[in-house]
Amino acid sequence: MAQQSEGVNFIGLNIILISVVALAIFAYLVMLIRKRWKKGFLHDADGGPKGGK
Repeated sequence: MAQQSEGVNFIGLNIILISVVALAIFAYLVMLIRKRWKKGFLHDADGGPKGGK
């Protein structure tokens, strides 16, 4: 019985760790998108390195 609860505890800790890492990645992506959004990357379709002659 003790071995089963250790396994459940291990799986629970892994799920918590994966959740924390996923949340950190999501927060980083949101931060990048907001930073670029403020620069107007969504509104400036013509201008840019490859577009707009």
